[in-house]
Amino acid sequence: MAKLSIKGLIESALSFGRTLDSDYPPLQQFFVVMEHCLKHGLKVRKSFLSYNKTIWGPLELVEKLYPEAEEIAASVRDLPGLKTPLGRARAWLRLALMQKKMADYLRCLIIQRDLLSEFYEYHALMMEEEGAVIVGLLVGLNVIDANLCVKGEDLDSQVGVIDFSVYLKSDDDIGGKERDVQIAAILDQKNYVEELNRQLNSTVSTLHARVDSLEKSNTKLIEELAIAKNNIIKLQEENHQLRSENTLILMKTQHHLEATKVDVEAELQTYKHSRQGLDEMYNEARRQLREEAQLRQDMENELVVQVSMKHEIELAMKLLEKDIHEKQDTLIGLRQQLDEVKAINVEMYQKLQVSEDAMKEKNEIINRLEDKTNQINATMKQLEQRLQQAEKAQMEAEAEDEKLKQEYVNKSESLQNEFSQKEKQLLQLETDLKIEKEWRQTLEDDLQKEKETVSHLRTETQEIVNLKKEFLKVQEKNKQLKSICEDQEAALQELASKLSESKLKIEDIKEANKALQGQVWLKDKEATHCKLCEKEFSLSKRKHHCRNCGEIFCNACSDNELPLPSSPKPVRVCDSCHAILIQRCSSNLGEAGWGVPCGAQAAAEQVHATMQIPIFTVDAFTSRPFAGNPAAVCLLENDLDEDLYQKIATEMNLSETAFIRKLKPGDDFSKSSCFGLRWFTPVSEIRLCGHATLASAAVLFHIQKNTNSVLSFMTLSGELKARQVKDHIVLDLPLCPAYPQELKEVEELIKAAVGDMSVQDVRYSPDIKSLLVRLSDTYERSVLEELKVSAQHFLSAEKTGKVKGVILTVKGNSSGKGHDFYSRYFAPWYGVLEDPVCGSAHAVLGSYWSEQLGKKEMLAFQCSPRGGELKISVRSDGRVDIAGQSAVVLKGNLTF
Repeated sequence: MAKLSIKGLIESALSFGRTLDSDYPPLQQFFVVMEHCLKHGLKVRKSFLSYNKTIWGPLELVEKLYPEAEEIAASVRDLPGLKTPLGRARAWLRLALMQKKMADYLRCLIIQRDLLSEFYEYHALMMEEEGAVIVGLLVGLNVIDANLCVKGEDLDSQVGVIDFSVYLKSDDDIGGKERDVQIAAILDQKNYVEELNRQLNSTVSTLHARVDSLEKSNTKLIEELAIAKNNIIKLQEENHQLRSENTLILMKTQHHLEATKVDVEAELQTYKHSRQGLDEMYNEARRQLREEAQLRQDMENELVVQVSMKHEIELAMKLLEKDIHEKQDTLIGLRQQLDEVKAINVEMYQKLQVSEDAMKEKNEIINRLEDKTNQINATMKQLEQRLQQAEKAQMEAEAEDEKLKQEYVNKSESLQNEFSQKEKQLLQLETDLKIEKEWRQTLEDDLQKEKETVSHLRTETQEIVNLKKEFLKVQEKNKQLKSICEDQEAALQELASKLSESKLKIEDIKEANKALQGQVWLKDKEATHCKLCEKEFSLSKRKHHCRNCGEIFCNACSDNELPLPSSPKPVRVCDSCHAILIQRCSSNLGEAGWGVPCGAQAAAEQVHATMQIPIFTVDAFTSRPFAGNPAAVCLLENDLDEDLYQKIATEMNLSETAFIRKLKPGDDFSKSSCFGLRWFTPVSEIRLCGHATLASAAVLFHIQKNTNSVLSFMTLSGELKARQVKDHIVLDLPLCPAYPQELKEVEELIKAAVGDMSVQDVRYSPDIKSLLVRLSDTYERSVLEELKVSAQHFLSAEKTGKVKGVILTVKGNSSGKGHDFYSRYFAPWYGVLEDPVCGSAHAVLGSYWSEQLGKKEMLAFQCSPRGGELKISVRSDGRVDIAGQSAVVLKGNLTF
């Protein structure tokens, strides 16, 4: 009804004129419909005398939510002719329409449904979605200008009855429309009339019920009024009796006072000479006077109470009479409304019969149209089937065409490739043919010159055949030589870089040559093989003179430097001379079997000096010392013996010890950008370690002051890169995915790790041989921090032989603030019960949680006793960036 009312008001206003007066019928009907909409589902509030429902309460709430509504609310309160809340609500609706703000006011009201629930039931129209629809329709009323006079109207006593005949359509209105529109309109009208009839029946029944209830309440009030009148009469009689009793008591007290006065005078005369008698007489008189005064005061108080009760009863009688009059007025109004509803119902029934007759005719037309539509649908289906068959045939033809085109393109490409190969073969054959022609020409010349030597010619022809085979071999060797040439060019570049250093050492070499003038200095041209390993020299395998014996050796056999008596600086010596010199120095430093004793001592000191290795301890993934994950970092000029790496790692007894080594002799820790890197636990070498890589980059960046923006490390896991971003170091590590793991296979190991705690997911990463166990999301970070484990339980529970580490993880804060997930990592199989902050484990966790959370950027925290924070960024190329801070806590040298 609200939709019809608003639509009809807008249409009639546009045709009649946009400025409307209060007498305009569609406008009056609009206000009646809005009043019913606002009353729907309104809670009944208890007053002093009865129960009532008013819409002024929720409308009065608008001025608190919408400050601009304060003006019309104040205007409504100041109107002198309005006495009831319903009248104020009607005036408020008219002022809101004139302001063109009704939609805005009601919209802010329905948004605050928690406040509306004080006034409306949960099923009320204003609490449902239909209320928002009505508010949206009210926006269209902004095009109307309303000129309403609120002061002169009697808004308190208006009867809000909806005139449904305004919204019914007649046959004349739809005469000019098309047939389909008529049918739809008639069907809508029929449904509307039926619904309206049901509503009217329900309203009539409710009105009857209300009339019955009002009659019952009226009879009860009349009975109560009669009872109250009887009580008033009884109270009046009691009041008269009390007044008469009060006058009698006053008279008695006066007589008693007069008698007492006479007695007192007689007693005064009698006891005038006795002081005691006078006192007794005075006290007795005084006591009696007090009793009389108290009795009089009680009677006056009771009289006041009776008077106040009388006034209250009279006031209650007036209120009851007023309420009875109001109920009678409402009964008269309801009976009038009931008569009007009955009349409307009769009129609606007559129109319904007319519409049903029209509907029968229309149904016959509809049936004919349906038959025709069914025939058209059948023909349409046949046409659609034919069309689908044609489309399928077209698709098949297009697919065959595409296949033929693809085959043609592939064949043309293959033919072009074959043609280019044939051309290359033709060129090669032409060159071979030229060579063969030249050889044939020479052979013909030889045949002409040496016809006598037939046997010699046969041998020559045999050699020609052999030369052809050698020609093919030479071509293969040519390819090999090209690759060797590339290696030699790289070696030449390295030679060029060291040429400047060699020039500086020429003077030292000359001085050393003076000391060796008595020995035989082998020339470079005479030496083709290394004296010690007997390998042939080449551009990549260079020659080096031993400054002690004068022979020529390769780099591997002469990579030793010792100070000789003829040279104050260390010079190159071969392995044999190096061993002899060291043996002489260690057996007898006092003898001068090969030179001055101070030279031997210097050589021994130089040997011991080469075994000092710089070492650092760095706390990774933390900005403060004694937190995060500690790692030892060693800087190596050359490779060590394999067992020495493990001995140093065992000596340091940290989770990992990293060894950075130079890849080329000319590398510099402060300038070069590529180094070799290996990691060792106290037990064995591992393939990947994130925190030790971060510690190695921190030593190169912060201690060695490396000038490169990006450092590369050649490791067992391939090339790893590290770059410095502000106060963080970002590691470029391979992403290690984790795959679902069967629970039965590792059930005992999981129980050794978390006991009876609930497990949500189990994965296995073959890259780092670690088992990922995700605890239930109901657990918090503190549960993971307080977890206690045993290395012996881990080692005894692992039966598969493939697990070398256990990752425990739990989901972090779901609100998006703080850490995305928490974890701990245990690896007793590598000699480390718990790795405080493990970068390689987060290469697995980054892959897993990125999939679970749908995020690429994450913040993680490892909940070990030392603790550490990591920033993780998963990339699309199968790599992961792990960023963290570091703190250098120790610097020193390893000496052995």
